[in-house]
Amino acid sequence: MAISNYEITKQKMQKHFLDYDQEKMIAKFGLAHDNAYLYIRFAGRDYRISRQTGLVEWSEDGFLQVAEGNYNEAMSIYDLLCCSRPDCRLSGNYVTCKSLPGVAIAGSPGNELFSGNAAYFAGKGAQLAKACEKLGGKPAGKGDVAYELPAFDCLPVRLVFWDADEEFPASLYFLWDRNTTRFIHFETTFYVAAELTRRLEEEMGK
Repeated sequence: MAISNYEITKQKMQKHFLDYDQEKMIAKFGLAHDNAYLYIRFAGRDYRISRQTGLVEWSEDGFLQVAEGNYNEAMSIYDLLCCSRPDCRLSGNYVTCKSLPGVAIAGSPGNELFSGNAAYFAGKGAQLAKACEKLGGKPAGKGDVAYELPAFDCLPVRLVFWDADEEFPASLYFLWDRNTTRFIHFETTFYVAAELTRRLEEEMGK
């Protein structure tokens, strides 16, 4: 069976992870660790990264059972740990992704990008709010459902959902701390948002 380009890219980054100073990662983000793994929370779930192979795995039972991270999970974690800037500090000010410093986008991808997710959440505001709380979110901002979610412990993201009415379809978008691109590359914000929405739908389906 052919390996997808996504899997090839993930495997390359898995190997490249070993080129970075893991002690600096531990100190920078206060990571729990042992001789075999670094530990980090992402999208409300526990992950570990092998210090020998770079493999990213997640677990919901203290790593008694584990599963390999998907492309969005692994690439988001690698980007934060390997590529964040020394001056990665939150500003406390939230903006749309197209308003992040150094980003130039023609038009807004916000509502269109997550239109499928918004349609899934339509009429399910109470369930969405409960799912946000399961991921560690706290109410914040304006919207029919508006929560600050811990993408990582060091990097919160704000979800804003407006339910459908007689005139407009449901809409969903994310707001990012103005300093987000000091933590992760702009492209990675889409991996993070995609994983957060997937996790929310997963929690709502339980």
